[in-house]
Amino acid sequence: MDPADIFHFGFLVDDLPKAMKDWGSTLDISWAEPAEVPNQPVWTPEGGQLSVPLRFVYSTEGPVHIELVEGPDGSIWDSSQTSGIHHFGVWVNDISVRVQGLLDHGATLLAAARPPSESFGNFAYLETPSIGVIELVSLGVRPRMEAWWAGATFA
Repeated sequence: MDPADIFHFGFLVDDLPKAMKDWGSTLDISWAEPAEVPNQPVWTPEGGQLSVPLRFVYSTEGPVHIELVEGPDGSIWDSSQTSGIHHFGVWVNDISVRVQGLLDHGATLLAAARPPSESFGNFAYLETPSIGVIELVSLGVRPRMEAWWAGATFA
């Protein structure tokens, strides 16, 4: 992976509007319109294919963005799990190839948009022994994300 492909750092929060206000006033960060996905598809090795409510937002400033994520208890986005940086996001061309490469180097698959039989979908979270959690994100969603950061509604 190329370090230049890192495009965000994700933080779990328990109150998205409050976190946006606190981060924004402290670091002078502007935000895209918050996204609310009532049924975010997520596959986990333990639970299989699930659907969870998810709220998140990205800073409009970049090239490396701040992501704030509010997710349900027990999910990969459960804010009671951690404080500080939860993960960093990396653009990748082929999720399956990158997942396999990380697994071959000792990473553990935590979650993905889809099961392995469906090439993991457009994102996957893996925990690495010495780096932490990496979110691999398909380059296919980059244009949609960049439009969102520029003021479009999240689709």
